[in-house]
Amino acid sequence: NQAQALQNQAQALQNQAQALQQRSAATAAPAAAAATGSTANWTCEVCRFSNYYAMPYCEGCEALKGTKKPVLKPREDETGREIFLDGAKTFAEHRAELVADPAAYHATLVKLLDAKVALAGATQSRAAAACILHSGPELKATALSRVLPAMNVAEVLGLVRLLDAPRERRQLAAKADKLALRKKPRVRAIAALNRRIGELTDMLGDEAAWKAWREAEADAPPAPTYEATAAAAAENAEAMAAAAPAPYLSSMSGAVAKHMKRWAKRLTETELEFFMLNFSAGSLPTEPWKNVADKVHFGPEDFALPYFMHVVFGAPAPRDTLVAKMAALAPPSERTAPKGLGDLFEEYPQLAECYSYLRKRFDRMPFKVVKKLMAHAPLEDVFWFYDEMLKMIAGLPHQGRKKAIADAIVGARLAAGEKVDVRGRGRGGYGKLLQAVLGMRKRKSPPAFLPGLIGTCEKELQALKTKYGENDASIAVLGDCSGSMQVAVETATIVGSLLSSVLRAELVFFNNQLILPPVHPATVGDVLLVTETIRATRSTAPAAALAKWYTTRKKVDLFIVVTDEVENAKFQLDVGGGVAKPVDFAELMEMYLAEVNPEARTFFVSFIDAPPTQLGRMRSALQLRGVPSREFRMDRARPDLTKLGQLLSLLSLDEAIRPAADAAAEAEAEAASVATASASSSDAEAEEAKDGEAAAAAAAASTGAAAGAKEAA
Repeated sequence: NQAQALQNQAQALQNQAQALQQRSAATAAPAAAAATGSTANWTCEVCRFSNYYAMPYCEGCEALKGTKKPVLKPREDETGREIFLDGAKTFAEHRAELVADPAAYHATLVKLLDAKVALAGATQSRAAAACILHSGPELKATALSRVLPAMNVAEVLGLVRLLDAPRERRQLAAKADKLALRKKPRVRAIAALNRRIGELTDMLGDEAAWKAWREAEADAPPAPTYEATAAAAAENAEAMAAAAPAPYLSSMSGAVAKHMKRWAKRLTETELEFFMLNFSAGSLPTEPWKNVADKVHFGPEDFALPYFMHVVFGAPAPRDTLVAKMAALAPPSERTAPKGLGDLFEEYPQLAECYSYLRKRFDRMPFKVVKKLMAHAPLEDVFWFYDEMLKMIAGLPHQGRKKAIADAIVGARLAAGEKVDVRGRGRGGYGKLLQAVLGMRKRKSPPAFLPGLIGTCEKELQALKTKYGENDASIAVLGDCSGSMQVAVETATIVGSLLSSVLRAELVFFNNQLILPPVHPATVGDVLLVTETIRATRSTAPAAALAKWYTTRKKVDLFIVVTDEVENAKFQLDVGGGVAKPVDFAELMEMYLAEVNPEARTFFVSFIDAPPTQLGRMRSALQLRGVPSREFRMDRARPDLTKLGQLLSLLSLDEAIRPAADAAAEAEAEAASVATASASSSDAEAEEAKDGEAAAAAAAASTGAAAGAKEAA
């Protein structure tokens, strides 16, 4: 006891000394900054948090100012993934990775696509642009046949901007040169052009090469006249190319534009009508469509509805169309749907698939329309907006009877075995269905179809177990139920229970102590019991959960930590002899790797309100100790359970838990992918060759005409 008391006093004195040191540094920092004239905020290299210039340490991870980011060697099965999983990677970094090892870049991209891992929109655009501009036919075919078709209009716009940036930059540079040669140069116009050129150069990441190329171009001899021979022109071009490193000079080819038009042709009439309805309501901007159309040169025939492009550029839709009739139905200020909306549902059944537009357009709807929605809208929309749909008929007579009719309609659809997730967006997946079940169980009068919905959840859970559950790995799920998780504790419990059930993992919870669940979740009923039992209280000491495996010396292959990473307490670890050592999660994980299992991995499901480029506090602490970790991020304020499928797909890439069947089939799938890519690349090469032949013929005809005119003159 005396030894323990002395140790506690020593620890307290050490903490006081550190606090005094930080306080004195914080007091001296503003004076030092003022003396040097530096008032710019500094970014921590460890967690990428932007700090006030006077702060001596990072407010995000508490690393001292100037601390360098540790170089972590990725595991063999994780090599090459960071470029795709880190949304902060720039186009230049993608291009450098691709040029360094095209085969590895291609293999990693194909593996992620096969596993259906959701890549960030910016990552898709940058990776596809790098493949199209700087790679061979196989990578180009993968980008055009597998990445492009899954993009939305914003991602396609990002891709088009990258592909067209080299051409636009050359055009602006030529324009600036012409303005500079005037007797009175237009200084402001040239400055504006140079700013735009700088933006494009920053986006492409080739500033040094572009600057050297511009200088070489300025010093080059004049371009040969038409009397010069082709050999002399080629020799001059080779000399210019050898004089300086080449920047990005390529642009979007005709073959790539054709793929863009095929992407547009895949959009259905219902999707285009949905876009136009939201254009008219002001819910969707038209600028992205205009920008893509200007670069790709879309025509009316490139869409399932020929008038779509006219509407994008401001023209009204034809009178006999759904878009025009909806606009004429009621003025935008009218928030109560007129009875004529029911007639439009009869004429245009596809309106049932546009509820996300209708909910923004009207606050009240006739019961006839609500019945149509309950009967024909996708079930994922019905469960997602069920309470809202019922509010649409609030205040109408016979409210209870109308609700019973609506419940009976939905129950009949469930009994018929209708598929819930028809769009593949995750709204009808296990996570959102279970969240809907929890919400309905809290009501005074749950809907009559609730048992059927629970049965559907059970089927979804069994399907996930079949797909991901066949592995021999030892997995532990650590769920955060501390007070800081008040908003997201229910979602975190659902995530932890699902992972425990699907991956056959051991589940524990923690606040400032270890908490065991009432039952190991194996069925939907078990998951509901755990979710409704766990509550958010006390401080956060994740080491309390990890200590369970450290003290018992039990080997675990993968630790999955579901947390907001707000670690604000240390765990008193019993190190023997009645002595307790205060440790945080990173320190205890380092001890576990050194003493129990050096091959253990850590994966975070993080609920963080921060940019995707910024690391959480616990991951930063692990990184400072040289311990690598991976992460799947969810919004802390509005956690989205539609992402559970993406989470399981990402986890399935881990060698420790990947199903054996997937490993056996990987070689066969990769061979098939390469074969498909080769076939697609042949088509792309043929199209480019055709475009090249046409351009050559046009150039020859132009040259011949010019020569004939000269001879005639």
